[in-house]
Amino acid sequence: MKNLLYIFLALLVVSCSTTSTQTYNLDRAAVEREAKIQKEIAFKQQLKYNKRLFDVGYPILKNNADLCGDDVHYRMGAGWSSIEQYNNEWKEAAASVLGLDSNLRFVSVYESSPAANAGLKNGDIIISINDLEPGDTKRDHNRFTRDYRKLQKDNNFAEITVQRGEEVINFNFELDRVCNYPISLGESDAVNAYANGTNIVIEKGMMRFVEDDIELGLVIAHELGHNAMKHMDKKMSNYAMGSILDIAAAAYGVNTGGLFGETGAMVFSQEFENEADYVGLYYMHRAGMDITDAGDFWRRMAAEHPGAIRTNHAASHPATPERFLKIDLAIEEIKEKIEFGELIIPNFE
Repeated sequence: MKNLLYIFLALLVVSCSTTSTQTYNLDRAAVEREAKIQKEIAFKQQLKYNKRLFDVGYPILKNNADLCGDDVHYRMGAGWSSIEQYNNEWKEAAASVLGLDSNLRFVSVYESSPAANAGLKNGDIIISINDLEPGDTKRDHNRFTRDYRKLQKDNNFAEITVQRGEEVINFNFELDRVCNYPISLGESDAVNAYANGTNIVIEKGMMRFVEDDIELGLVIAHELGHNAMKHMDKKMSNYAMGSILDIAAAAYGVNTGGLFGETGAMVFSQEFENEADYVGLYYMHRAGMDITDAGDFWRRMAAEHPGAIRTNHAASHPATPERFLKIDLAIEEIKEKIEFGELIIPNFE
């Protein structure tokens, strides 16, 4: 019986339709060489995205630290890594592009950052930072990074010793005080960004969509608005209030499927979006960005996603015409404050 099954499968395969034109038999080594090249290209693109996020986002986080309450920390504007921080698939690309080995070294010293101004350079091997030593293993490096991040909350000074070639160099400098909402790159191709109360994530799809740094700044500042204005906490509070009705209904034998909780979480959702747009424009201006035509982002969004033009009161986000017009009004408000020499902060109520 089994042999008959194998014969049937073989006949099925040979009788299937195939291509009509010539194809090439590739040497496996050639495929692997090309894969290596493409991984390096992908790795460089990732670095390019992250640099752009820092270049645009860092001034927004820095210049609005006074509006972020207690959610602030200190940053030097540089990152480090070692080859052990990457999985086996990406180790070769990381070594080729960044020159990584087992040492923990600076790999992203950004222009105009405290680290760059002090003289630190990409490739410098870390010997110590504020008496913390990186150790030799991946576990040591992870511990070192965790311990340093704890210091960032209150420590505004860096004492760094590095090895550069054969030379050991000491650096001492003050750090920048910034909003403690790290900006990271998401892997999704969706034209989307989000804030979760502690972080800001800009998806790759959004990075491809934004045409310039003003548009990217608008997106980052909007998400900062969600975090700084505690919108996630407020949504969770509204969800909890709605869930009380779900529990009460369950006591009477009615399964609501969490309907009231979900409805509660959606209450004021559009208002939260409008508020994030509003304060975000102030954040941009305080970071030195030109907000004059910032609203055009929503016209472009409407052109690519016409469904967003329609007003839907049940939707979580306002329609694009509303967002454009309210942004224009906020821009006029900011310009008036500039004209009359007023303090450029949002009109908090």
